[in-house]
Amino acid sequence: KQWYQRRVRGKAEVTERGCPSFERITLHPDSSDTGWGFSFRETSNGIYIIKRILVNTPADKSGRIKSGDEVLEINDQNIVGWKIRNVVDLIRTQPSGLVMVVRHYPDRQEAAAQQIVAYLELILA
Repeated sequence: KQWYQRRVRGKAEVTERGCPSFERITLHPDSSDTGWGFSFRETSNGIYIIKRILVNTPADKSGRIKSGDEVLEINDQNIVGWKIRNVVDLIRTQPSGLVMVVRHYPDRQEAAAQQIVAYLELILA
């Protein structure tokens, strides 16, 4: 638990390529009705991973959330192990903004980008 508190509550650290880093990200609502602009999936060990970022939404405009990031906290609530319904309810009841702690994995983000490029090449060919 102390390791978690030190790493998550501190500033983002990037040590070397492929190593995870942690970051606290604040999202502010915009005037559109698109929500926060991200979707996620739950892993078998109760961690939520960002699947997709929608264009022109608070998540996209922040430029700091990427596909493959793990969401560990939302508004100072550790959501690891929560039921997905509770996480969605927490997100929906935050009209003034979201403060998320995410763990970035550069290798996952690179793999996601390569999949997107391969898909675009396939449909544009």
